[in-house]
Amino acid sequence: MLYRKPLNDIDLADVQKFLEQRTPENTVLDYKRTFPNDLAKSIAAMANTFGGLILVGVDEDKEEGESRPKLPIAGIPFERGLEEKVSSISIDSISPPVVPDVRVISLNDNGKAIIIIRISQSAESPHAISTNTKIYVRTGNRNSPEQLADLNRIQWLFNQRQRSVDFRKKLAKDAYRRFEYFCAPKSSSDTKHYYRYLTIVLSPTYPKAHYISPFDLFKISDEICVVDKRYGGGRFPATGEMARMIQNGIVFQNEKQIPVIYIDLSSFGLCFMRINVLAENHAPSPKTPISLATVCHYIDRGLELAMNYYGAIGFVGPLEYQVALEVDKKKLDTRHHNPRLPGGGGGLAAMKSPDPLIEFAEAVHTNSLKDDDLVVSPVEHIGWGFGMGYELKDIHELLPERWLK
Repeated sequence: MLYRKPLNDIDLADVQKFLEQRTPENTVLDYKRTFPNDLAKSIAAMANTFGGLILVGVDEDKEEGESRPKLPIAGIPFERGLEEKVSSISIDSISPPVVPDVRVISLNDNGKAIIIIRISQSAESPHAISTNTKIYVRTGNRNSPEQLADLNRIQWLFNQRQRSVDFRKKLAKDAYRRFEYFCAPKSSSDTKHYYRYLTIVLSPTYPKAHYISPFDLFKISDEICVVDKRYGGGRFPATGEMARMIQNGIVFQNEKQIPVIYIDLSSFGLCFMRINVLAENHAPSPKTPISLATVCHYIDRGLELAMNYYGAIGFVGPLEYQVALEVDKKKLDTRHHNPRLPGGGGGLAAMKSPDPLIEFAEAVHTNSLKDDDLVVSPVEHIGWGFGMGYELKDIHELLPERWLK
């Protein structure tokens, strides 16, 4: 019950019922009578092993070499900020940080409370404490519930992290393959051969499991969509880009319209977008320029869609954020921007990029997806790629406000 039920739905009756089962402490369960001074060690050790549950405010009975919960619940003095205290310890004292689920439940009117701390097995392990000098794992031994990991165990933990990185790359590769299936040119005469695409990819840094089933993701697909500020306040993805279920998520695609928009949302947390960004007032041809206005607009809309998506699947944590722009001998159209934009003057950038692809990557967090700089920084790199010499602070002033949050 306490392991799987949504934390905000757990009440005192649930805790009481769980403790009445008198489950002994083990690798994934720990009772603490008072708020522990070594909480960081216990949280890190569980994250490094199988995850688990820490109940603060529960006394123990020692029976036949085992530690079982003692009733009634003792509790600890209730004070404001207990959840924040646990979160602060998890972030400030553990490297890389662990973000557990925390809930404080009051014990009726006696001024006491119990803290539920639920830790997931981490794909970011090993997690170290004591200024990155000690790595602990859970043992299940009552006398020594946490112990320092040996070299073999540390290597195993690093290998687990690498498997998550490889899996993240596979998710992106699969999304690109599906884009090719749905949106690639169908013949040698297809004008899509002239298209140039903006690709936006966000993914949990270390994905490991489904956050939501494809069917449940499909049911809430309309809630994930955002307002398209540039095109009359419509929907992005547009109404014609209906969601379609795939093996591990959903896709939106409109390969028969301009601009071509393809969005792939995985139940593992991958948010993949690929959008044609040629200037819209030109027929697709070898000379059709890339529209910087369109690039700015869709980075902005893509980030808001990603924010809705992560909120819908309940993911909070670190993300890998990547933006790539196909250039390949195209010029950059800046006519929709302030005429003071260096190199633009209200027209085409004077130079072509010597690189066929301009790429930007940054480690971000779900809580930072509203930051303007996540739009500005990729655009800055694109400008550099075309030989346009300006700094981030300049482009922040020059970009139209409607393309920033």
